[in-house]
Amino acid sequence: MANEPVRIQRILDWYKSIHRATNYLSVAMLYLKDNFLLSDKLESIHVKNRILGHWGTVPGLNFIYNGLNYIAKKDKKEILFVSGPGHGAPAVLSNLFFEGTLEKFYPQKYPKNLAGFSNLIKDFSSPTGFPSHTSPMVPGTILEGGELGYSLGTAFGAVMDSPNLIAACVIGDGEAETATINASWQSNKFLNPVKDGTVLPIIHLNSYRISGPTVLSSMSNFEIESFFTGMGYTPLFVEQNDSDDIYIDFLEVLIKAFNLIDTVKATWLKDHSKLPLWPVIILKTKKGWSAPAFINNKRIEDSNNSHGIPLQNPKTDSLELSVLSKWMESYGISELINSDGNFKDFLFDFIPEEECRIGQNKHAFGGKSELKLPNLQDHELRHINPGKREESRARNLAEYLRDIIDLNTEQKNFRIFSPDESESNQMESVFAESGRRYIWPLRKDERYFSPDGRILEILSENLLMTWIQGYVLTGRHGVLISYEAFLNIVSSQIDQYIKFLKGWRETNFRRPIPSLNLVATSTLWRQEHNGFTHQNPTLINSFVTKFDPNVKVYFPIDVNSLLATANTVFGSSNGVNLIVECKRDLPQWFSLDQSHTLVKKGFLDLPLSSLRSENTYDLLIISIGDYQNLETIAGISLIKEFFPNINVRAINVSEISGNGFASEEGREEFLKILKESSFTLFNFHGYPTAIEQLLFKAGISAASVKVLGYIEKGTTTTPFDMEVQNKASRVHVLLESTMALFRLNKISEGDMERVKNWCSEFFVRHNKYIAENNTDLPEITSWEFKISPTH
Repeated sequence: MANEPVRIQRILDWYKSIHRATNYLSVAMLYLKDNFLLSDKLESIHVKNRILGHWGTVPGLNFIYNGLNYIAKKDKKEILFVSGPGHGAPAVLSNLFFEGTLEKFYPQKYPKNLAGFSNLIKDFSSPTGFPSHTSPMVPGTILEGGELGYSLGTAFGAVMDSPNLIAACVIGDGEAETATINASWQSNKFLNPVKDGTVLPIIHLNSYRISGPTVLSSMSNFEIESFFTGMGYTPLFVEQNDSDDIYIDFLEVLIKAFNLIDTVKATWLKDHSKLPLWPVIILKTKKGWSAPAFINNKRIEDSNNSHGIPLQNPKTDSLELSVLSKWMESYGISELINSDGNFKDFLFDFIPEEECRIGQNKHAFGGKSELKLPNLQDHELRHINPGKREESRARNLAEYLRDIIDLNTEQKNFRIFSPDESESNQMESVFAESGRRYIWPLRKDERYFSPDGRILEILSENLLMTWIQGYVLTGRHGVLISYEAFLNIVSSQIDQYIKFLKGWRETNFRRPIPSLNLVATSTLWRQEHNGFTHQNPTLINSFVTKFDPNVKVYFPIDVNSLLATANTVFGSSNGVNLIVECKRDLPQWFSLDQSHTLVKKGFLDLPLSSLRSENTYDLLIISIGDYQNLETIAGISLIKEFFPNINVRAINVSEISGNGFASEEGREEFLKILKESSFTLFNFHGYPTAIEQLLFKAGISAASVKVLGYIEKGTTTTPFDMEVQNKASRVHVLLESTMALFRLNKISEGDMERVKNWCSEFFVRHNKYIAENNTDLPEITSWEFKISPTH
């Protein structure tokens, strides 16, 4: 630190003292329920009944946070701290306490004095306090860290379009082994050095996972350096075992890293041909640094034995209690407290002013930026003749998203995240307004790429999910579009995000944020060319298990209903929305006005008034999903051919959630219709179990309902055969309805047998035809809707 010779001793004294203080507080949070300053001899009565949390990563996290505080103070940097290692909350909370952030957001409980100090220790890992992972309760946090692998991508998502923000992201070397972290290193090729912020990755290499050494710990510095150099980074090493004073070494490396960040930005501003080789810090420290070296001849510090709770039974084991006492005394906490009981002033010498405090970084608290949405009338399909005019909703959605990008050019607060499938998913229209974001060199003939593009494509749903959650949690808007089957890859990530969002809403200092929106396209009913592996609607089931009114699944069946759905989800807050829509051409059914009503209520009668009476009907048939809606309507046409006098009420449901069918506004009305129906047939896009779960919850008798849907029958076959194999085709709608009508005494046994025979003969013809021609029967491919619609 040659540029600070006069102040260096004062800086080091502060750094080592604040590290002692935060380490002590962290150990106390794990173990103590009283005698917080060891004013009396430590007794078992002072030890918590349940010792919960981890220690191994904590002293290194404290060390890193302390050093970053110095940089934030010295250079007035805008730093967001992203803690990847699991169970790192003691370190984050300790630093938030000493910097005064906990006092700001919890003034009654955690003032920056001994009372607040004591309360924090008591409340850690208690039913009324903080958990051992960082959570939304912890100010400054946008990542829980319980499921490893998402820290780095989330940090990159957070800094997009925030040019002054630096996300310091700590990655544990165990976490570094995850697939998502390994994909996340590619994020540097998408970050615009001038128009985006910066991520400073800090690998906390303390050599051990919970039960053994990590992969990185077995690699030489040359191998590690080669890896990161090859990935386009500038690796900077700090090693405790080779250091005369690791505090000096780390501060010097931090200063070097931040200077390099400034240089990269300045260079890119002048010359885009210079690759932005951002720094990555590899910090090697002892696992469980400052814990006891041994107990009962078992190594603790610098081994995997310090990963979790190093001393597991100090309440009942006198030896462990004695070791715990000496461990805590080693930090000399009494030396850091004045005679009046307050912490000594010098502990706060290099804590940044409030506007630069890491835990109070404005980006970590949300706030929903204004998103200008297109005028839907500009995109509306007019003069709808139900059942006619086949269109791809994906193309129309692309035009809608293109206009969102255009309308928000100045704000730069909307991004599209997708694997390498935009053109496959018929989304080319977006490229009229924006290219794909990419910084690294490409061939000159590559199309639709730009260093300032609003579209981010990489073939990793895991990484895309981290990007979008970092982007949305910091107040911006986006959509993740992927194949239906492949969104299941991130199902666990989505679950983690939903839980984090639930905690977010329960705090009083987090502001509303835009909803995270997902579009599942290339859906299972038109994956006959890709085969069985691409047929997977499991994510829908996951969504309807959530006890969260803000987690919803939408099934728009045509262009106008998709537009109305898109306007709704992009205008919503604090939720997660999944839109399920196929990219293939399908008939249109609703006007834009009808679509607004459909989305507002979550259900609407299909335009088939000649098939049912408002007050009297024999069958209630409900479609949920685009292809199933088509098969349902075609099936009703067959019903009318066989039974002209049977009245059918046909309803399309556009929304489901863990709370039930339809929207909150329309749910009661829809349930009333369900309960009054003698028999209801559902034809559902996904697994029937998702609908059966909601029916059970609503108290609907299983005897009065039949649910058709995907039953995991499929291969490389024809589109209609997918419906036949899963017993969800129009013919199955006819067959199930006929048997129900017979049970309800609406038709004779002879009528039922006549339909059964026709169906059997049809399936024989169908199977023979597709085997010989590898396409569907002409009566299927040329079918047209002929029933008079509502006028």
